[in-house]
Amino acid sequence: MKLLRFGACGAERPGLIFNDGSIRDLGAHVDDLTADWLKPEGLSRIAAIDARGLPVKMTKPYNLRSLDLYGIASSRIDALARGTLGN
Repeated sequence: MKLLRFGACGAERPGLIFNDGSIRDLGAHVDDLTADWLKPEGLSRIAAIDARGLPVKMTKPYNLRSLDLYGIASSRIDALARGTLGN
């Protein structure tokens, strides 16, 4: 899973790239991917969300002009979900 912002410039929405490559909207859970969300506590909260139920906003192939990507390594989020980050 990778986090990103998608949408038109100035109207971006928080999202994630799901295992199947689809872009899912996190807007119901996260107002914006600020620095606070990128701290371990925020990433743990995002990792606890069942992404299967999030609205699908894009599927491959992506319209890259509409993506403002801020990727986070999936291994870090997976480690946070397991509680093993830094071990």
